Amino acid sequence: MGNLAKVIPFRPSVTVVERQVADIDDGYTRIANELLEAVMAADLTARQLKVVLAVIRKTYGFGKKFDRITNTQIAAMTGIHHTHVCKAKNEMIAMNIIVTNGLAIGVNKVISDWNFSISQNGKSLAETANETLAKSANTHKPTQLNTKETIQKKERKDPPKSP
Repeated sequence: MGNLAKVIPFRPSVTVVERQVADIDDGYTRIANELLEAVMAADLTARQLKVVLAVIRKTYGFGKKFDRITNTQIAAMTGIHHTHVCKAKNEMIAMNIIVTNGLAIGVNKVISDWNFSISQNGKSLAETANETLAKSANTHKPTQLNTKETIQKKERKDPPKSP
């Protein structure tokens, strides 16, 4: 009775996945065809595309032209870190795709004003970080060289006294 075999199930467990079906009864974003086609034809990075679509959703999706949208709101919608959202948003502001009105932002409807001649920085975040690390590694900081304290033994001049 001590030699029992352990049975390993070979069939994977089946999980029930609820289907998600998009329906305009659940809401929709009204956008001009020309604006949507311009966004599709624009040479945007994946992050820039996600950010501009999030801005369109937060503005036109609620019937507004401008809205105060924080970077963390866009980050929650797109799954991009808020620092990358800020960078992509600023790049599109420089390209005049996104315009600001005080603290509110929105999509520039005047497509002819979009400026794609601004060259995007070809350096990735990793390359920039490597350059910064290389510069800091090459600098000499004497305070970092010998930080371990050594306790020096002192010689006693008087011999120990016997009791």
